Amino acid sequence: MSLGLLKKHLTSSLDEIMGSNLSDYFFYEYEPDYVLSDSKEIDIIGFQLELIFDNQKSIYISWDSVKGWHQYTLSVSTKSFVVLNDKFRYNEHIWQQYIGTELIKYEVYGYKTNIITTTCSISYITSCDVYREEPHMIVLHFANSILGIANSYEEKDFIPKLPMGDDIWIIYTVTAIQLFIEKLGLEKLEA
Repeated sequence: MSLGLLKKHLTSSLDEIMGSNLSDYFFYEYEPDYVLSDSKEIDIIGFQLELIFDNQKSIYISWDSVKGWHQYTLSVSTKSFVVLNDKFRYNEHIWQQYIGTELIKYEVYGYKTNIITTTCSISYITSCDVYREEPHMIVLHFANSILGIANSYEEKDFIPKLPMGDDIWIIYTVTAIQLFIEKLGLEKLEA
């Protein structure tokens, strides 16, 4: 069942744009002042990233609440997750390395098994929820560059602390992508 969730909420939209060239992108956020950026490796936004390809297809990447997974997991869709007209380009000098290049493959990272144990502070009853094949990062491999897109909470020091969250991390370097995976203990999922 969870592999079906992975296909439905992440990889089927990615499969549609494989082999296409990236032609444009947009950040969805209230305004550029709301973007948390270190200007070279990571941008963090609250809503979504749109990638537009030369085959006239767009994909939207955001967090979503999907039945069968813990709240706040990464999702990709051909339809926008938000009703927000505030979209703009940001860090255009970085994005020049991606524009006009072919998407040759992608990888999905998350948790093969995510066990969340909670204890009620009043009754002391413990419950355990198990989620399978839960995604939190995609790594897009373009012909000459790599791009990581993940969900976590905003962190001012750009080091993720929790394997979930309602912010989108756009990660531009291999080193920063590897740090994100390492800090959260993400595993490569079969897409």
